[in-house]
Amino acid sequence: GGTMKIEAAAIPFGEGKLIKGFLLGDTAQESHLRTLTFVKMNAEKYGINPELFKTCDFYLSAQSYESSNGPSAGIAQAVALISALTKRAVRPGWAIAGAMDTCGTWLPVGGYRAKILGTAATGINNFIIPECARPTIEALAKDLQGLNIVFAVTIDDALNLLLEPAVPVRSEETLTKYR
Repeated sequence: GGTMKIEAAAIPFGEGKLIKGFLLGDTAQESHLRTLTFVKMNAEKYGINPELFKTCDFYLSAQSYESSNGPSAGIAQAVALISALTKRAVRPGWAIAGAMDTCGTWLPVGGYRAKILGTAATGINNFIIPECARPTIEALAKDLQGLNIVFAVTIDDALNLLLEPAVPVRSEETLTKYR
């Protein structure tokens, strides 16, 4: 477990193609394609000019997929790409773990304990985790002392929390602090 930095950019004078950074496997590549598809399908909702998809190429990369072939960074990739296209900064100090479908619904991934504790060791203590993983996280409560965990159902939950200007979390019951 640990952190992976996600990079996203719109590159002018393109044709709407996805340019993928270093990727090992088909699952990671599928996650990148799912991210771009979701963003294209929801461009208007997020205030993204649809013309960008005709005139730019899109770069998505994770800092490292050296030991991973999974979609665990799917939500983080979508947040990064929407941030790049809307020019809304991502609030620092947060980590996200979760895949998503093309509708923006979070899907569970494995290894939450290792991901959270490995990331917490770097000084990041705020996490956004899929609501569907709540039972797993609650079973780990004694290991997560002092960490701030927010459970989310859709990518909009993460975008509302992470992108500046930030807005409050969906509801008080969404926020769980393990103290």
